[in-house]
Amino acid sequence: MANQIENGQIYQQPVKREIWRHEAELTGLTPNLRIPYQVTSIREDAEKVSSEVFTLAPSPKSGTLLKILLTSELPIIN
Repeated sequence: MANQIENGQIYQQPVKREIWRHEAELTGLTPNLRIPYQVTSIREDAEKVSSEVFTLAPSPKSGTLLKILLTSELPIIN
């Protein structure tokens, strides 16, 4: 696995990376109110790794116009 050694570094080929997935369900959110959240993982060596701070909001009411961003990672083929 390679590490980025400087900001803006561009790899010349795909780089294998660990992918951590987290899932949570929140209830009792206030309509139209965004709240901040951050995810912290604890690695096997007990080191904590935290995401940036993002925001979330409850599901929109039916009929609300939305803009949706879809992202994807390309598979690494050996």
